[in-house]
Amino acid sequence: MFGLILSAQRRQDRQRGRLRQRQAIANSDSENPYIRERSYSGLSAEEVTSIRTSRVSSAADYREQTCSICLGEFKRREALKILACGHTFHSACIAKWLARSTDCPNCKQHAINGGRQSEELLSE
Repeated sequence: MFGLILSAQRRQDRQRGRLRQRQAIANSDSENPYIRERSYSGLSAEEVTSIRTSRVSSAADYREQTCSICLGEFKRREALKILACGHTFHSACIAKWLARSTDCPNCKQHAINGGRQSEELLSE
């Protein structure tokens, strides 16, 4: 029993670490060499605006209970963006992320085109 609890806690710790890393990348300044090496040009403001927006009526309405960029819980009446892959984020958080990347921070699918990843689109 103790082993199961320990295993679940380790898995949770790894997930939190990955989420913190994403948050750090999203919030770091553009002088970070890692971002300069890896970044594609992000989406335009018009493309970000075109992504479906919703308001929280109940956090239970969404697959995720928290924004995986800022790790904050979804609160009633907050504006959320729902990417083509179905992942949901605070509008402000994902707008900042998508200014630097065209991919969902969770599954790496293209934010607007869904199942097609950015690298596939670049090779066309």
